[in-house]
Amino acid sequence: MIKRASKNLLKQLINDRQKIRELEETKQQLEIVTKELDRLKNEIAKDNGNGKNFTADGKNKKEPGFVDYFLWEIQSMVSMIMRAPKKLIVRLWRVFPEDGDLYLNRGNARYMLQDYSGAISDYSRAIEFNPKLAMLYYNRGIAEIRLVDYKAAIDDFSKSIRIDPKYKEAYYSRGTVKHETNDYQGALGDYSMALEISSETANLKSEDKEHILQWSADVYVDRGFIKYILNDYKGALEDCNKAIERYPKHKAAYYYKGLVKNDLQDYYGAIESYTMAIEVDPKFAKAFYYRAKVKYSVSDFEGALQDYKNASEIDTEYSIDINYAETYYHLGLAKRDIKDYQGAIDIFTNVIELFERFNFAVHNLHYAYAQSYYERGSIKGFLEDNEGAIKDYSKVIEINPNNSQAYYWRGFTKERIKDYKGALTDYGNAIKAFP
Repeated sequence: MIKRASKNLLKQLINDRQKIRELEETKQQLEIVTKELDRLKNEIAKDNGNGKNFTADGKNKKEPGFVDYFLWEIQSMVSMIMRAPKKLIVRLWRVFPEDGDLYLNRGNARYMLQDYSGAISDYSRAIEFNPKLAMLYYNRGIAEIRLVDYKAAIDDFSKSIRIDPKYKEAYYSRGTVKHETNDYQGALGDYSMALEISSETANLKSEDKEHILQWSADVYVDRGFIKYILNDYKGALEDCNKAIERYPKHKAAYYYKGLVKNDLQDYYGAIESYTMAIEVDPKFAKAFYYRAKVKYSVSDFEGALQDYKNASEIDTEYSIDINYAETYYHLGLAKRDIKDYQGAIDIFTNVIELFERFNFAVHNLHYAYAQSYYERGSIKGFLEDNEGAIKDYSKVIEINPNNSQAYYWRGFTKERIKDYKGALTDYGNAIKAFP
């Protein structure tokens, strides 16, 4: 973790009126640093457990609880270190170039200002002054993760552990990187070590103990997700439950429980878990989206549609997609089965419009698109809207010229309106297309 700089040095500087004047001159830089800290904290609060990563490539991966802890450590010392923002730290470094703490502090400031390469350079210089300080390697490893230099990060976390075998954050961070690089067994081992060390909380202050419990909940969730990937569903559920015991508002724990229960075909249990995640965070788009998929599995089409809508309104990543259209189609079938024919026609019309409006990829090949025309035509025929039925069957044939049922029912409808020649042709095509 980031450690405090020399207290004596800081006190001396604070008492120096000239340095106080310099500090006043750098309020703008201080505001930049503190705002960046707040931004990152808010980003974590929004995305923790939401399947997103904070690596430099911006890809959506797993939630980085270790970065959350890293920033918490920074917050705990903002009053001492972050009052010396980048501009002032550079000045101090020029005055005291041989003090390793100053490289550490400037590295911290550079990290907060997203100058990760500069932070790595300063942490490396600090290591030259104190090569046996584990947290320096840890800090550098965190910055290397930001640059997606996973090999270097693993090396630095390993060096931290060799110096301090009880460094739980280093185990957790190394486990996270191993997860990202698909070394699942290695990640399991590191997560387990982090949890074993974090269980030693008896002598901690109450506020520290609370934070450690939340931190350990993150580790349990991540270990549970690894077990889920490895098809150890029982172990995954146990870890998610342990996370919830330690931190009942851990939305990711409920979300992953939902994934596991869905795979175990415990659909109502999955819905319950996703619902708990949404209760913790009503803006949890991914939970809405996957709850919609499970509701679809149990034929709760209206509930699924509402969840799809909620997900799309919260996050454009889950914008109305082909799953929504397919669910809408099945709701139309349900309306048809209860003889709500006009309701079914309206829904099939909406499905067709969705496919055409959003230009879903190869929508002509998706069964729900052609079948919506077919089902709508069938209902129109039943309601004796013969012209409408023929138009819909013709559209089905346009989409799929080998649809024997569409030929047959179009022929049947033509026969009903005494277009016997057209009916004969369609019956003949139905026979040719019949598999």
